[in-house]
Amino acid sequence: MKILAEAKDAQSWIRPLPPARMPEAEILALNNCRCAIFPGRGRTGKPVILVAACYLPFPLSHGGAVRMYNLMRRAAETVDQVLIAFSTALDSVPAELLAICAEVVVVEASGSHDRPLTDRPETVEEFDRIEFRAALKQTIRKWQPQLVQLEFTQMAAYSGDCNGARTILVEHDITLDLYGQLLAYGHDWETEREYKKWQTFERAAWKQVDCVVTMSEKDRTMVEGARRVERSSTAWTSNASNPRVRNPNPRACSSSDPSRTCRTFSLSIGF
Repeated sequence: MKILAEAKDAQSWIRPLPPARMPEAEILALNNCRCAIFPGRGRTGKPVILVAACYLPFPLSHGGAVRMYNLMRRAAETVDQVLIAFSTALDSVPAELLAICAEVVVVEASGSHDRPLTDRPETVEEFDRIEFRAALKQTIRKWQPQLVQLEFTQMAAYSGDCNGARTILVEHDITLDLYGQLLAYGHDWETEREYKKWQTFERAAWKQVDCVVTMSEKDRTMVEGARRVERSSTAWTSNASNPRVRNPNPRACSSSDPSRTCRTFSLSIGF
């Protein structure tokens, strides 16, 4: 009878579950076979930096990949790098990347041009994927990086998902400037519409990250409202921007001036 008397309070026996670490949709996204993890060289005890990119920076098929890979190759001497990037295939990661990264996380690119019509640029919509967002949050939780480096303007869409880590937005080009140049050659409705969308998105992105890094002084002066703006002053960045240069010499960076060594990465460890 005592048990029956206590049964009326059975509902109070139920203890609430702890809050979920991520929304259910993101948990499901991590398990939809569109994400893969490739172990690299592992932890070495150095500071951890996470690089988020819209493609793998190897093979060196264009200028952006050349620049990213050589910066990462040099930075591997002083930091543990975790790379998360889109790729069209999940079957393998080049050995050249595994040799310089503690871990590589690959998210399968959609390969579709069926993007939602929103107030954001089409390129941003193309690379804003729930699988990538979930993998980014999980990777940050696992590695606890000091810094998340977002390569290319469209990746700024993930600046709010970095769980308190400091963020750098690397502007390989100022997209506003590129679209302005296109419009200078002739106006068309689609280009003008995208230009207006980039005006809103890119200017907001500069304010949302801890630091913006540009490739030239001209680009640096165009950035407005950012907490901090730096020009990438690594000596071989100018070579990396040339797609014909496949193997820039990282030792060209002056060892007598530590501030010039892998500035894109090292400036954030202490900012």
